[in-house]
Amino acid sequence: MAHAYRGFALAAALSASLVLIVACTSGSDEAWIVGEDPRAVVHDGESFPVLDTSTEVEIAYDEVTACISVNIDGRSVVPLWPEGVQPSSIDGESGVEVPGFGFLADGSSAEVHGSVSDALDASEYQAAMDCWPDGRQAIVIGSVISHQ
Repeated sequence: MAHAYRGFALAAALSASLVLIVACTSGSDEAWIVGEDPRAVVHDGESFPVLDTSTEVEIAYDEVTACISVNIDGRSVVPLWPEGVQPSSIDGESGVEVPGFGFLADGSSAEVHGSVSDALDASEYQAAMDCWPDGRQAIVIGSVISHQ
């Protein structure tokens, strides 16, 4: 009887551990990488707050990671683009194709609705970690306003 109880306790502990693992990795469904080269991080549009603020960004392509990032006031920030944005290359220029707006190439500037956050922890979003290393700020982009 004691062996049956230990087996039941072990099964219950394993089940609880699996529930905990699933709960801890749920962030992967909220932000992920699309594309191969170039690549970009997109978000589901519901899990991240997007403040109605205007931010100037410069599109940047990282040849080492093949990821699209943005520069804001001279610092590199990971953009979390709205779902539907696709990284692409046109005439040898890497960038992102924004539905209803057009192509934003490496080196071009854009004004976006978006909010920079120090509070987002990249380690919670395993599906995005190749383009979003720990400690890097992120900007959650809701939409593109204009392009220069």
